[in-house]
Amino acid sequence: MAVSTPLKKLFKDQRSIPIVFLLLLVGLYVFSSQMIERSPRIESITPEVGAPGKVLVISGEHFGSERNGSGVIFAGTRPNSTSYMEWTDSRISVRIPEDVGSGKLYVRIGNKTSNSILFTNSQHIPKQLSGPAAPGMPYIASLDNAGGPIGSVVSIRGLNFGSEQGSGRVYFSSTIAENDEGREYIDRGIVCSLADFDYESWEDQTIRVRVPDNAISGSIRVVTDRGVSNALYFEVTDLAGDRILREKRGYQITYTVEIEEVDASPGNSLNLWIPNVMSSPTQGNLEAVRDPIPLWEDFNGVARYRLQELEPWRRYTVSVTYWLDRTALETRIVPSRISMEYDRNWRMYRVYTSPDSYVPSGTQEVETMAARATGREGNPYLKARSIFRVLIRDFAPSSKGNTSVSRLLETRQGDSFDYARLYTAMLRASGVPARIISGCYIFADSTTSVHYWVEFYVPGFGWVPSDPFVGDTGYGDDIEVEDPADYYFGNVDNRRIAFSRGIIELRPTDPTSRLNVKTRIYSLQTIHEEAVGNISSYQSRWYPVRVIDRW
Repeated sequence: MAVSTPLKKLFKDQRSIPIVFLLLLVGLYVFSSQMIERSPRIESITPEVGAPGKVLVISGEHFGSERNGSGVIFAGTRPNSTSYMEWTDSRISVRIPEDVGSGKLYVRIGNKTSNSILFTNSQHIPKQLSGPAAPGMPYIASLDNAGGPIGSVVSIRGLNFGSEQGSGRVYFSSTIAENDEGREYIDRGIVCSLADFDYESWEDQTIRVRVPDNAISGSIRVVTDRGVSNALYFEVTDLAGDRILREKRGYQITYTVEIEEVDASPGNSLNLWIPNVMSSPTQGNLEAVRDPIPLWEDFNGVARYRLQELEPWRRYTVSVTYWLDRTALETRIVPSRISMEYDRNWRMYRVYTSPDSYVPSGTQEVETMAARATGREGNPYLKARSIFRVLIRDFAPSSKGNTSVSRLLETRQGDSFDYARLYTAMLRASGVPARIISGCYIFADSTTSVHYWVEFYVPGFGWVPSDPFVGDTGYGDDIEVEDPADYYFGNVDNRRIAFSRGIIELRPTDPTSRLNVKTRIYSLQTIHEEAVGNISSYQSRWYPVRVIDRW
């Protein structure tokens, strides 16, 4: 770098050097002070306990004289632009979102984030009852812990939970409503997951559950076939970061299965196990129309259709249409706040760190690659990031998939399924629980492609989404973010629809049935078709998901 003549003269004079350094330090101090002053700071919020739809006032400094795309985040939820009533440098007035939880509130201006302050949704503060609302109704008397992190065990003590779980469920962060008959039901909440093995034990007077993924502070309730229990407040603590839901989009989609060229005689049936769109915090307001009506509407996330007495050379069609909202999910995780230890006794950890029919995490090739990618790193989040970067660096996206992970390691090119399988396998080999998410990706022109991505589990935070294929610009110019390699680790967009998390385990309904498992379609299942009785042959076509409308 060239040095100007005046500076050369200063440096030649040894007496001037201390003056130069002093000036530099003063300049650095002034610059740093200005940068610090520009960071937004919250002093207080009014009220601290508020109801959805009411106006909340945030007092502080350095918010800016205009909003200009800045925003307030309530426990991971962003209000829409029409919710802001006032925005000045020291005061923000905003209407509390309808679907808000309880948790940290902060202001984000560009890439700067304010300090956080606790906001509580008043609907989440329950009124304690002294006993069951009616004979036989479930009743919560106490919790062994009033708070705890995601994944920790909570013992719920009370009455009338039932000697077996059956259809019973535990909800966190719940609110209730009444139907036309006056019967209470869970209107909103996070249910403890069977897929995550959140239920440790279930007895008539004690339930032991894990604090589920996505839970926020609020009411715990037990739901059985007898009704909804009273609620106790539970504080979700020690979060290693935040989730932000943003950019909601609406979709109407349809998907179809056709059966034809049947060779059969009387005494036959064909079961079709067709997946439902998965309900989650990023996929809500689900409405479905199914034709014909399924025998089972929802079994582990799948609808069972039974076609009986199929006739030769007749065509059979099953179609499903969904309306849904989809949001992008972004995570903000502080690695230093992550616990290094998993509970290795948790069945979730054992299942999602073990090999399965899709994830060959126990092979020497995968274990060696994972060890090289992670080195001596012990933090699970940083392990996942290192593996993600290695995949993007060493592999190239392709529209053509491989028959196995071994073949992928030879070609170094693969589709989204290849990327998801290898990423999941390397994570599991590194001791990080992970699973494949199956669904479809929606392009700008509303066409779709079967698509797979990954989520891995971080202690004290929960599941973190990542998409190495799209992060490696697998869909070319259709991607909407500036830096896919950075964005798609820990974040996913709103242009995807999920049908399954991990493998959906299904069992045959008849021990003599003949099973068919489809590969590289929008759901990973152990059964897609089950032929029973006198069916010699047939042809099936699972058509891609079609987008009918978007908004």
